[in-house]
Order: sequence, then C-alpha cells, then structure tokens
Amino acid sequence: MKFRRSFNAPIAVLVAAVLLVGCGSQATPTSTPPVPVASASGDDDPIARAAFGAAICPIFDGILEVDPRLAAMREVGSAGGDVSAQSVEIGAVKDELLTLLNALEAVPEWGSGTGLRFHLISSLHGIRAHLLAIDEGAASATAADELAALPFIATTAMEEAMQDAVSAGLNCEGTP
Repeated sequence: MKFRRSFNAPIAVLVAAVLLVGCGSQATPTSTPPVPVASASGDDDPIARAAFGAAICPIFDGILEVDPRLAAMREVGSAGGDVSAQSVEIGAVKDELLTLLNALEAVPEWGSGTGLRFHLISSLHGIRAHLLAIDEGAASATAADELAALPFIATTAMEEAMQDAVSAGLNCEGTP
C-alpha cells in the first residue's frame, strides 16, 4: 500500500506491532536486499530474545521522537523555497540518527530479529545520508524538493521483519 502521510502512520504501526504484539500494513514498498537468515537454534533461545528486546525496544522510543521531526522537514520541503533555515534541525536530526544507528549496532544477535535490525539500520542510514546531502546543498535550488522527498523510516520489508520478530516472541510491553 502506497502512502505519503505525515509521521504517525508508518512508524507508529511498527512500534505498535512490538508494543501491542500486532501489526497492520502501512509501509511504503521498497526493493530491499536479502536478509541473512540465522540458524533455528538462535530463534528458540529465550535469553537471546530477551537480550535483543532489552536492547532494541528503547530504540523504538528514539525513532518515535525523530519521526515527527522528519515529517516536519518533509512539509517544509513541500512548501518549497529556501530551506537553509532548516540547517540546525537537519544537523540535530542527523546526530540523533547517528545515536540510534550506534545503538542498533550494539543490539545483540537473535535469529528472528536479524531482519528487523537490518532493515532499521538500512533505513536510518539511508535517511541520514539523504540529510547529509541536503545539508551540504541547503541553499541550492533543489534542496526543498530533496527535503520533501526525504525517505520514510518504515518500509514493507521492515514491517514484515517486525511481524517475524513479534511472531517469534519479541514484545516491548513493559520494557523501560
């Protein structure tokens, strides 16, 4: 299902899937590379699942904080004109994305969560790279269009990976 909505729909659905152990289809379809498949023994390990959940669940809170800011940037870009005034916000969001990426890199392995972690890292890296390019040319004539086209965090592949992780027991309810 294609959409161009502001922040809440794509990311809220992904986070709700883990928090409420259910998920709908709201993400933007994208083509994605294959995800490495872990052995079945890692999937059944409750200690690995718990460690994965303890590390990844707090990251969802950070994603929920940055996603509306990305949506606001898309809106500014959609309005057109000079977006150089967004430079401070772009810099701040780039820094927050880097913090989230570093946290994702530290998430321990769990077979059923491999795809979710991979797609989150890929998505956040892509958005951060897009912001880096926009920030370098914020005064250019195309910067507004580039900001309006800022990618969404959620993708269909990520949503499927979230469903796989939730089906295997990932549950962030009650996680600090």
